[in-house]
Amino acid sequence: MNLKALLFTITALSLTLASQATVHRVNNTSGIDADFNNISTAISSASAGDTLYVEGSATSYGTMSLNKELTVIGPGYFLTENDTTQAYQQSAQFGAINFQSGSSGSVISGLHVQNGRITIQTNDIVVQRCHIYYTSTSYNLQVYSNVSNVLITQNFIHNYYSSSSSSARCISLDGNNSNILVSNNIILRAYNISNTSWNYAIYMPSNSSAVFQNNTIAGGFLAYNSVVSGNVMFNGTFSGSGNTITGNVGNSTQFGSSNGNRQNVDVAGGIAGTGNYDRDAYWYAGPDTMVITAGNPVNLTGSVYTPSSSSGTYNSTFNLPPNIVTAVADHRWAGSYNYNYWRIDGVQTAYWSGNSSCNQTGTYNTNINVLSQVQGKSSVTLQTAYSWSHGCYPHESFWDFTFTLSTDYTILPLGAGAYVGSKPYRLSGMPPIPAIFQANVPSSGVTSEPFILDFGAKSHK
Repeated sequence: MNLKALLFTITALSLTLASQATVHRVNNTSGIDADFNNISTAISSASAGDTLYVEGSATSYGTMSLNKELTVIGPGYFLTENDTTQAYQQSAQFGAINFQSGSSGSVISGLHVQNGRITIQTNDIVVQRCHIYYTSTSYNLQVYSNVSNVLITQNFIHNYYSSSSSSARCISLDGNNSNILVSNNIILRAYNISNTSWNYAIYMPSNSSAVFQNNTIAGGFLAYNSVVSGNVMFNGTFSGSGNTITGNVGNSTQFGSSNGNRQNVDVAGGIAGTGNYDRDAYWYAGPDTMVITAGNPVNLTGSVYTPSSSSGTYNSTFNLPPNIVTAVADHRWAGSYNYNYWRIDGVQTAYWSGNSSCNQTGTYNTNINVLSQVQGKSSVTLQTAYSWSHGCYPHESFWDFTFTLSTDYTILPLGAGAYVGSKPYRLSGMPPIPAIFQANVPSSGVTSEPFILDFGAKSHK
């Protein structure tokens, strides 16, 4: 038995011990001895109430259409990017997932929907700890009309469609929906970190109601007749009517300042994560305080990006801590331009002109001392802009701004968003079952001697 097969066998055993229902293994990897090698056969063969453990694979499982009550569990996602996830670091990918008539009571967890969508066509459904990524002008997750009792929780939902079309939505309710709970999700309607205000991250019509609690949101948010509490809006507008709005945090005036809501908060500063914006670790804003240590460089990065425009300007305002003692700026560009300029509070820090070739990148005026433009200020607005006439796109203009402090500075926690509450978001969507994150297996053995396995496992409830 090879290492891969052994890991699958041990994982299946731990799942069986954790569950009272009949558990079936599904694996479409050649050479793996599982109960089923495709999802359609597994569904048709399983009995209502059974559990399907869909194991990680380099090959997509395609479309999954549920027509009976089943629990479907995968290994999670971003498995190579976060610590102590799975020893075998392939996700279980699907092109689409449909909850059809007859699937009431079904639960999915730890699955990866790659450039596809989830449709919920019946009542009593749970979508938990899934990565739902879509690049089309449609909906990542759609709740059909007259559907109720749906839980959407602890998911990473990202619509990457490359324009501001209001038809591209992360979560969309069709109408006459009730008892819908959307909690502790990271919801991004964003083509890149510069375009996080497009509609809609969340959309619902006025004849529905829902509860939106402890979500981290980038993009427009339209809600009616709903409870909206403990959410963080990184960007975008909040609109609708008939809502109860408490304890939310906005980077602007989305939620106002009454009923425990906070406005004009440096949400970006409160997000202490790392990596790219399209990964869950970037949006980490946990319950702990964050300390900027004196002398430790802090980097802020921004850009203006358009896929097919002749010019663009991007302003980003950041709150600053006191006691800044060094501050430098780097300037970069990608594409083809007549000019680029970079400004801090309207004061130009760099200007570059003259490139006639497409698909170019460059760095200009690095390590510029901008201390005089930021020292003593509580906030700054950093601006980038460009213009082009060579017919090349996309285009992007960046700035990197780095500062250090003379004394330590403490950032208080946001106290809202996906990573707080009684059931916070879990990195990588690790399913609530034991997971093997480390395995050391001998390459060979002797039949007369014990075969020693060394592996580590942890629960992610």
